[in-house]
Amino acid sequence: MRFKLPLYILIIYITFTLGFASSAQENEGLRIVTVQASWIPNGQFAFVCSAIVEGYYEDVGLDVRLRAGGPAISFARSSTILAQNNDIDISVESVLTEYLEGRARAGLTNQLRVKAIGAFWQDNPLGFLIREDGPSNLEDLFTGTKADGSNWVIGASPDAVMIEALAEHFGVSYSDLQIVTTGFNATPFLVGQVDALWGFWTTQAYEAFQADVPYRFLSLNEVPGFGQPSNIILVRENTLEMDADMLATWFEATIYGAEFVVANPQMAAEHVLDERCGGPDFDYEQELWLIEQSLPLFDLDGTQPCLGIIEETLVSQYADTYLNIVGRDYIPNIEELVDPAILQRIYGEDFDETCVG
Repeated sequence: MRFKLPLYILIIYITFTLGFASSAQENEGLRIVTVQASWIPNGQFAFVCSAIVEGYYEDVGLDVRLRAGGPAISFARSSTILAQNNDIDISVESVLTEYLEGRARAGLTNQLRVKAIGAFWQDNPLGFLIREDGPSNLEDLFTGTKADGSNWVIGASPDAVMIEALAEHFGVSYSDLQIVTTGFNATPFLVGQVDALWGFWTTQAYEAFQADVPYRFLSLNEVPGFGQPSNIILVRENTLEMDADMLATWFEATIYGAEFVVANPQMAAEHVLDERCGGPDFDYEQELWLIEQSLPLFDLDGTQPCLGIIEETLVSQYADTYLNIVGRDYIPNIEELVDPAILQRIYGEDFDETCVG
């Protein structure tokens, strides 16, 4: 016979159960580490999921909890959540933009007080999905017109601040662009409501692939200085100062997770469906497609011996380009943005020569 528990009993039960589980794990001697994802915990974060499921974190005394991001956190970026919530230890950010916006604020007290310590994707899959008969490049998208003389229609989420910077770069007014506010799926692109969709080819592109809609991808790399990494690892500065051992332990275990993903994409897709990651409601085929498509991002030219590195030159160039375009008076230097100490502990003091070249 099925019945419903009174609400207050249910709350007490859940609280007790969670508390008991937490206490049990603490009694096992595991250090709880909370990682904030910049989006829903899909295949983009497979390197963390695999490290969780394969037990790499547990082997080094860590109980890593992956916290979902995305629409559920109302456009707040993982870098901002990390800075404002002391319960978050580490964040994985998709782009540098929001982090730079925080760092570039005039008042020191308003700065995010976080730093990048690494990145697991060496290129960024953010840009525009374009139909095959659409504009041939970014400049055409922003300055050109369709055959009937009208502007290309761009679909974008409300927080797409980089589009304003791109408009400035190409010398057009943002207000003159034909922009339609879209959600976080590719439906407006698939039905022809928009000519270009602002998004990630690792996620929205799957819907176009599944619907058999021919598309191309216009990368932000077309703009000099706009190249940037993704899956950027950010931590608070005080954590770097006071808890470097934990960060180094977490990072090295996460590298093992990334190595597992590269070697075993099918099993990594299964890991995403684990309840500690995306969960069983996620679609295996979609996550496998995402993982397999993104494998080159871990090592762009096939010669990279060090997973998780962050190229300081790339970060510095992007910061300088983006903040100059949007007219920020203050541009942080690389020492304010990136701290290589954890990578140096893992790969040695000469990791710049060994890993970056």
